[in-house]
Amino acid sequence: MRSSARPSPRGIQRQRFASEFAVDQVVDTAKRAELKNNFSSGLDQLGKLALLPGANLDEILAKGRAVAVSGRTAGIPDIDTKMQTWEDGLRYKLAQNDLITVRRDPAGLERFQQRLTNGDLAGSLDPDKKVALVKEAETYRWQSENAARVASDKADKLAERAVSNATKQIEMGVPLTADGWTSLRSTVEGTPFAEDFNRLVTQERETQQVLRMPMAEQERYIQGREQQLAQGGTLADRANLQRIKTTVEKNQKQLEDEPLVAAQRLYGRATQPLDLNDLLAPGGAERAASLFAERTATLSAMREQFGGRIGAKPLLPQEAGLLVKALDKAGPADANQLFGTLRGAIGDDETYRAVLQQIAPDSPVKARAGMLTAIDRPVTIQSNLIASDVRVSSAKVAETMLTGESILNKTKAQKDQDGQARSLFVPARQDFATSFADSVGNLYRSRPGAQEGDLQAAFAYYVGKSAELGRLASTPKDIDSKLVKEAIVATIGDVVDVNGQGKAKAPIGMSGSEMQAKLRERFAEVVKDQGLPPSAVASFEHYGVTNYRRDGQYLLTTGGVPVLGRNGAPLTIDLDPPPLSGTRYRRGPAIPTESGPQGQVYGVKGAAR
Repeated sequence: MRSSARPSPRGIQRQRFASEFAVDQVVDTAKRAELKNNFSSGLDQLGKLALLPGANLDEILAKGRAVAVSGRTAGIPDIDTKMQTWEDGLRYKLAQNDLITVRRDPAGLERFQQRLTNGDLAGSLDPDKKVALVKEAETYRWQSENAARVASDKADKLAERAVSNATKQIEMGVPLTADGWTSLRSTVEGTPFAEDFNRLVTQERETQQVLRMPMAEQERYIQGREQQLAQGGTLADRANLQRIKTTVEKNQKQLEDEPLVAAQRLYGRATQPLDLNDLLAPGGAERAASLFAERTATLSAMREQFGGRIGAKPLLPQEAGLLVKALDKAGPADANQLFGTLRGAIGDDETYRAVLQQIAPDSPVKARAGMLTAIDRPVTIQSNLIASDVRVSSAKVAETMLTGESILNKTKAQKDQDGQARSLFVPARQDFATSFADSVGNLYRSRPGAQEGDLQAAFAYYVGKSAELGRLASTPKDIDSKLVKEAIVATIGDVVDVNGQGKAKAPIGMSGSEMQAKLRERFAEVVKDQGLPPSAVASFEHYGVTNYRRDGQYLLTTGGVPVLGRNGAPLTIDLDPPPLSGTRYRRGPAIPTESGPQGQVYGVKGAAR
């Protein structure tokens, strides 16, 4: 058997002591760890409190020193060094926080730099950290000054641009709105351009007063101001007058060239646009008639206010181009229908002629065709001694012209569709021009600029008629002189040598003999109106005429020089005066042809019987 030895009392006591010591060690270690943790967390909490607004640094530092006691109790080594590091770091964080707060404030940055130099931060910061703050403060201050400079430059530029835009608007004759003036004032305030505000107010008021005057008074006003400045004035006065003069010139040009656009600017009301797509729709002609009536009334009112130089242009600039494009897109027959509908919608002769004049620069042939479509008179294109004369309506002449124009000046779509085959109907234009000049003689002696438009119209008719007849030009010089004369009579009228004094063209549809007879009748009326003796009527053979402003109007001449009346103005004879209603162009009766069925005029249907 094994015997068990019992421990001695001394051994038991030694074992108990060892156990108690171990427990005390554990407890002491735990206390030290807790104290160390309290030291670290305490300083961390105090650092956060120090960054709160209104924190007292001295109180925070005092509490930190109290926390240091636990650190010493915990046996933390170099506690004084750690506390100094903590205090330096805390002061640096506070200073850095102050710097961030004032980084966009130039005055605040200057005060902060003074604190670093000779203020509360001068001796309390670590030298290295102080240098870092000095550099950071200098950087913020440079950024702040640079930002202020950029902001000032930006404000100046915006003010300069606002003044420039306002000046341009005033020079365009467009008054600024109340909101515009308010915006301009706020933009220029505090900039070198603030002084321009009152100048612009005065300039706009004066400019608008001048623009509301009749055009003749505007010119007299400018002349009067120039005479005043000739006696003395400042550079600013001269510059202001020059701006007003420029505005007046632009205003007058727009009144003459784009009167409806000027009306929008002057009266503040938009002009309702013309919808060409709606024109041929049911009720479209009536709507267009109302629109043109409004425009005609507007132009008439503008002439009353500003004088007779207001342009006779009832289309907006873009509408003239759209009308030409619509005519290009339409075939000859559809273009004729468009002209007829447009003429029906326009209530008077002069307005319709003005519309055609607006499209004439882009397409003179189409403008001439539009006039022929509207008057729709019978035109004798062949005079025969035995057989009946061949007559067609002027609307048919217009359609033939448009056919030729579509061959001569094809759109891209027409070129893609037709290729070059139809060019076989086209002779050399120069050779046609020579034959044309031989036929008209000295017709354009007083109006050389009118020849090109008439030549284009006749050439288009020649080519269109060749296409209708299937007449091919065997060579570029293959010119049918008979067809040339027909083209001239059809498109510009019969050319007549009046009393051997020079040639003039008769109104469309009037023969040369009819023209001579009517001229004699009108001459007798002129003799009576001028208070001359009745015997003067017999001297008609000594006078000639030249075409004047429109079809059927002539200047009376002798020896090629215009004859002046008692009032000193040239004497005119009008063989085609507009009726009192102003609506000259009306549809004429249908003209039967030898080859067509009864009541048919080359595609223009007559009235049902």
